[in-house]
Amino acid sequence: MAPEIETPILSLYSLGMSYSDISQHFKKMFVLDYSPSFINSVTDRVYEEITIWKQRNRDVLGLYIGESEGARHWARILENIKDRGVKDVIFFCVDGLKGFGKAIQGIFPLSIVQRCIVHMVRTSLRYVSWKDSREICKDLRKMYTQDTAENGLAEMNRFGEKWDKQYPEIKEKWIKSWAELSPFFDYPEKLRRIIYTTNTVEALHRCMRKVTKTKGAFVNEQALEKQLYLALQHNTKSWKRKARDWATIIRALKREFNDRIPEV
Repeated sequence: MAPEIETPILSLYSLGMSYSDISQHFKKMFVLDYSPSFINSVTDRVYEEITIWKQRNRDVLGLYIGESEGARHWARILENIKDRGVKDVIFFCVDGLKGFGKAIQGIFPLSIVQRCIVHMVRTSLRYVSWKDSREICKDLRKMYTQDTAENGLAEMNRFGEKWDKQYPEIKEKWIKSWAELSPFFDYPEKLRRIIYTTNTVEALHRCMRKVTKTKGAFVNEQALEKQLYLALQHNTKSWKRKARDWATIIRALKREFNDRIPEV
């Protein structure tokens, strides 16, 4: 297959277009009559590429399709990653999925587990009237921008003094989860910006949802996997960006963890 034909077909499919849409697009724009079945056969050629891609240990580590998300599901994913050769993970930033932290510790016991601060703020706002939400966010920010975990906890206590009468659930939830909310305080500010939130992976998820939400269903898991894989390849800029001052961050981590971090 000539790349001048295959490349645009894969690109259009990665954007979420159906086989019929792509066929019509080629007919209208280039007066080329490619049937939907032919378009399907072109996109099927990435299956071998997907198999190879799933075996590597860089960037996005894999695609896993399941009926529901839970700690057991994530434990199986982590086991797969470990089986593929990952011996150690220094730091996990996770959402508030129940049991996720225990699943991580069971497979990578040396790992540090950080609860996503942004998710926690969003969860806190569920209890808040819209007229108080901006001030609540401002006061919570005072807590997670402190220099140390001790100062952050002191600020949380001040938050409670101000808001406990109206919203006692907020401080209670933060204190209960403090062990997983506070690890990022131990690191330099530049590194904190990377590890305090799951925003980076959430941005990646948005790219994937964008191409799947317009389709009612997929014929099988392979078809879904193909769509997601091509979407990832099309949106590499959203998840392959280098962290600012990464060399400085790596040096700081090496001082902290010594031989747990390989050479860059």
